[in-house]
Amino acid sequence: MDTILFVCTGNTCRSPMAEAIAQRWLDGETAPGTRPSLAASAGIAAAEGERATPEAVETLAAMGIQWSGRSKPLTPEMIAGARIVYCMTRGHVRAAQAMVADRPDLVSRIHPLDPESDIEDPIGLGREAYEAVARRLAGIIPARLKELTSDADRAGIGPSRG
Repeated sequence: MDTILFVCTGNTCRSPMAEAIAQRWLDGETAPGTRPSLAASAGIAAAEGERATPEAVETLAAMGIQWSGRSKPLTPEMIAGARIVYCMTRGHVRAAQAMVADRPDLVSRIHPLDPESDIEDPIGLGREAYEAVARRLAGIIPARLKELTSDADRAGIGPSRG
């Protein structure tokens, strides 16, 4: 199973929302008979087992997505087990790459989710900030995942969608 890993700081706001939004998209796009993909998330400075913020859970629920995951600290093993790692900021990219600096094959898997700009942390900014982040994630994630499918199809690897 391909794992797409989303990374932020504490794994209680942005990356859980990204994981949930991505998994919903992946579940809807996986063709019968193809290898499924799994979305996952972790945090550069996450404590193990923390709940997502109430605003993140409420924002996802308003999108029709139920979320009950718990935070996980990012590890080199998670990076090694992922097909690709999408980070919310360039700082997260640098921190994740530093974890696996001795493995260029793993460093090359780590990218910013939005190539144009960082996805800012909504923590403490209220529900509207979370909704804005969720809308942005919902716009970016399908495009990034479609890029993965196109890249795999061109290389003759990965699941076929047609």
